[in-house]
Amino acid sequence: GGEGGGGLKNLEKNIQRLVLDSYFSDACLMFPPTQIALASILVINRRKKIFAEDVLLETCIPGVTGNKPKYSSLKGVLDNVINIILAGEAVAEKFGKNDTKTKIRENAVRIYGKLQKCLNPLNDPTSKQYKALKKKRKRELEAKRAEKLKKQKAKQEKFEKDLLGSGEADDGGEFVIRTSKLSTFKPSRARTLPPIPPKEE
Repeated sequence: GGEGGGGLKNLEKNIQRLVLDSYFSDACLMFPPTQIALASILVINRRKKIFAEDVLLETCIPGVTGNKPKYSSLKGVLDNVINIILAGEAVAEKFGKNDTKTKIRENAVRIYGKLQKCLNPLNDPTSKQYKALKKKRKRELEAKRAEKLKKQKAKQEKFEKDLLGSGEADDGGEFVIRTSKLSTFKPSRARTLPPIPPKEE
């Protein structure tokens, strides 16, 4: 049998809903996405009775029905996946009110976001990426410190040159004034201090 375009779209929505409901089970931890998707297709097809199952599987995996051992093995795996998916669907229906389901999915997304941070190797002190980044940051910090010390030294040398009035910084030797600037120095007139009054007896 078959359905029109509208029926196939409805079929696709039902399959997508079942795939989402499978997250209420351990299916995603036990089977690859392709097997979960194919099992979901089989479940909805069995309910709607649209295609012959052999034809459907042959369409999805060309040549599989001609290989009996492979076909038998695949059917066994898919039956296991289907059982777990249906268990997830039952849980989803139990908490299946739209509001509750939305909250559960929002929490799942939030937990997944936290999980991604935990799985990020840059947040794992034991990973090579974390250690490499730590070394890089250490080198950058040391380079900044060296640059700061270099600027401080240059500033100190400039201060010494200006103080000595020469083009040389202080080398720690004998202090010698190499400028005649003091020859122009004129002391200010001494101020006359008022007399100190005698102490009273």
